[in-house]
Amino acid sequence: MKSLELSSKSNYINSAFLRDFIRADKFMLNLLFFHWMIATFITSIEYSTYIYGFLNGGVVFLINLFLYKSFRGTYIFRYSVGVSIMVFSSIFIQQHLGRIEMHFHVFLAMALLTLYKDIYPVIVATVTTAIYHIVFNYLQVNDVHLFDIPVQIFNYGCGWDIVLLHSTFAITEGIILTYIIKIQINHHVSLVESEYKLTKARDELKLEIQQGEKFAKESNQFASALDESSIISKTDAKGVITYVNQKFCEMSGYTSEELIGKYHNVIRHPDMSDEVFSSLWSTITSKKTFKALIKNRTKKGESYYVDTTIIPILNVDDEVEEYLAVRYDVTELVEAKERAQMAQKAKDDFLANMSHELRTPLNAIIGFLRLANKTTDKSKLEKYLDTSLESSKILLNLINNILDISKIKDGKFSIVEHSFVPYANLLNLIKILEVESKRKSISLEYDFKNLENTTLNGDWQRISQILMNLLSNAIKFTPDNGEIILTSTYENGIFTCSVKDSGIGLSEEAQKRIFNAFEQADVSTTREYGGTGLGLYISLQLTNMMNGELTLESKEGEGTLFTLSIPLESLKNIDEEIETTDVVIDDVKDFSGRVLVAEDNKTNQLLIKIMLEELGLTCDIANDGVEAVEMYDSQKYDLVLMDENMPNMSGTEAMLSIRQKHKEVAPIIVQTANNMQGDYDRFISLGMDDFISKPIDDSELYQLIQKYL
Repeated sequence: MKSLELSSKSNYINSAFLRDFIRADKFMLNLLFFHWMIATFITSIEYSTYIYGFLNGGVVFLINLFLYKSFRGTYIFRYSVGVSIMVFSSIFIQQHLGRIEMHFHVFLAMALLTLYKDIYPVIVATVTTAIYHIVFNYLQVNDVHLFDIPVQIFNYGCGWDIVLLHSTFAITEGIILTYIIKIQINHHVSLVESEYKLTKARDELKLEIQQGEKFAKESNQFASALDESSIISKTDAKGVITYVNQKFCEMSGYTSEELIGKYHNVIRHPDMSDEVFSSLWSTITSKKTFKALIKNRTKKGESYYVDTTIIPILNVDDEVEEYLAVRYDVTELVEAKERAQMAQKAKDDFLANMSHELRTPLNAIIGFLRLANKTTDKSKLEKYLDTSLESSKILLNLINNILDISKIKDGKFSIVEHSFVPYANLLNLIKILEVESKRKSISLEYDFKNLENTTLNGDWQRISQILMNLLSNAIKFTPDNGEIILTSTYENGIFTCSVKDSGIGLSEEAQKRIFNAFEQADVSTTREYGGTGLGLYISLQLTNMMNGELTLESKEGEGTLFTLSIPLESLKNIDEEIETTDVVIDDVKDFSGRVLVAEDNKTNQLLIKIMLEELGLTCDIANDGVEAVEMYDSQKYDLVLMDENMPNMSGTEAMLSIRQKHKEVAPIIVQTANNMQGDYDRFISLGMDDFISKPIDDSELYQLIQKYL
């Protein structure tokens, strides 16, 4: 760093001398031109030496003019000037034939060379003067003429003693001038160094001013940006508020007048523990920065969260003078985090409950089937099998709920409208649920108005799904000997059904989230009554898809009222088939015919074979699609039940192969576990005659066989 400083200083001094040399060069060039003019027009008058002065002076000037153009500021031009100005002295002396007065020009010219602040031009001039005296003395002794003018260095005679005397005077002056120049150089160097220091100090000061202005500007911009984006406050060393910005006022709801002079306790939320603020004061009084997430409250009592940083501001004595608090509103982030945690907890609870719900019926199915396998008592066997069947229905209902949610979320759930008779269908619902209600000694009443002789157009399957859920919940949450009333009306194009129970009811908090997916009233409800919290969510989604409304009125301990309202069109004088709810078939008639069943699963083969044989049908089993085609080619069948997912050849491929080979084909019904929305339409469009989903319900199978046989 020091060497760099010396180099910079040396460069500055050299630059200063260079500027002086260039100025002196210009002056000397003008001075040589002036000497040329004198030699041509003034000193040549007495002896008419115009040509001599013009030619010799011109050569000297032009040489220096060329050197000035190429070498000004360098030692070459300075040395040339030292020689040239002495040459002009010799011209003047010769023009006056050695008059002693002209010799004074030598001393004047040497004095002018001190302008250079360089000793070498003076030394060059001194040497030139001595040489000139020696040469011209020799020429004068030998009577040499120049331009027809005799060479005369001294008009009063010549001699080496005179040459020595004059040379001594010139050398003496050169020595004196050299000493003067040395002093002048030292003085000039001191001045340049002082100028350098002043310039450097001025530049440093200017730079500091610029940096200070830049820092002040940046600080103002930073302070402005901080003030605009942050909640800022300052307190004195005791914690009394001395400043708040506008954002602080907007966030807290207080004015600056209400805050200044107060402590921050005015916005402290009661949820914040004393330990937090003890840690705060312990940290900042130790001159350390404190950071924490703080919960505050507004003037209206509303809570908000701030990411807080408190910085101690120290004075020159390193003592705390005040505290600067910078806060950022993170309420949305904190609340979003809390919501995410609650949602995650709800999902975790759902998964845990779902695991329980799946395992419970599975455990019953497997357990009672094992017991049935061991017993020979007919009554016990029937009880075990009935229990297994009921558990299977529960498991199937759970799976259907999960599938319904998947279809709803994917937007693949559609409403299919048909004509239906609400009065008859509602009575069938009551009949289906009477068994369960009687088991708990619950009175299941109904009241239907304006429904007789009424036919509506809508998706009864989805409406009944909603009502089944509401009624099942009512039975589940109503204690023994309770009461449930189903009322229904059709007025002004609105089909309304209400389910009122005398059950446990719902708290206001539970009512806010009861329609959310995976939600139940509370965990204890799940433990005591079971369920997954999916039914009401699905019911609400289905209601919305039918442009209806599902409302809830409840008081904890006093029962619940659910009301379903759906705008439906009333139909009159229609001839098409009216959709009604099918109830359990008590009187099953026997059929006759041969059925081809394509099924790769051995258990399912056994099940469907038994179900068909119980209906009086003959059944042949094909293990895959290839066998199904071959068997159909060799045997006449009245009906084909075709599984879709089979090895070697799928059910659809086998169906297409059969239709390609035969002009007349027996009805082909696809049986599949694929029961997502759109599967029915897809299979029908591919060429299947009908569709039945797995697990196969005996009543659905009966209806299909009755339809085609």
